[in-house]
Amino acid sequence: MIGVFDSGVGGLTVLTQIRQRVPDAALLYVADQAYSPYGDLSEAQVFERSRLITQWLIGQGCAVIVIACNTATAIAIDQLRSLFSIPIVGVEPGVKPAALSSRTGKVAILATENTLASQRYRRLMAGFLPNVTVLNQACSGLADAIEFRPTEIPALLDKYTSAFEAEGVDQVVLGCTHYPLIIEELKRVLPAAINIVDTSDAIAQEVARRAAPLLLTKDAVTVSLRTTAKPQEMERMIKRYSSLAWLQGIPAASLNLGNPE
Repeated sequence: MIGVFDSGVGGLTVLTQIRQRVPDAALLYVADQAYSPYGDLSEAQVFERSRLITQWLIGQGCAVIVIACNTATAIAIDQLRSLFSIPIVGVEPGVKPAALSSRTGKVAILATENTLASQRYRRLMAGFLPNVTVLNQACSGLADAIEFRPTEIPALLDKYTSAFEAEGVDQVVLGCTHYPLIIEELKRVLPAAINIVDTSDAIAQEVARRAAPLLLTKDAVTVSLRTTAKPQEMERMIKRYSSLAWLQGIPAASLNLGNPE
């Protein structure tokens, strides 16, 4: 079984690609919506939530863990790998393909403030983008709007992308797994010449590679959804986004991992 988690429904974009790449694997997804968005938490809080969820997923029999959250990957993955012996796959902004594809040498990264401030992200930037000008755009409130307040999305996208054309940006990297859920809205506000880079499928390929030797014992091919908030709210969110249509009809169940009252 493959365990996948995120602060909310954004990681379902990664789960969707994993399902396509590893169709014979059982999938168990945790949305930590009681603590969403992770971009607003301290690093200590993000790590502790990630540790609790990883421990719970391993206890359920998961052979591979996928951190389908850029913020949690940036803050917690190195420590989690030192604590747990099973493969842990994270997500990172696709800065390398963006840099290689850029014609203007100018790339924009859309991400949470915590992701952009992390040491892991700074190392990634130093390794892949030495000759590219980068516009780091912190998108405060965007993941939260995607989860709970979709009417705010158009104004936030206008706010965060308005300078890209004038700056000469030709590659926009999605640095949060929530953002592919609104990729069509993003295409409408960006000039057609700007390419959008989403690494969900590349992550799924890595998961498939790591999972193949560990899934020899066939589990029932199931998809299970858990949330630390209200299951009905998670189900409503899934219905909101057409790319998640395959998950409609799968009931979400509640999961208490120190949930706030």
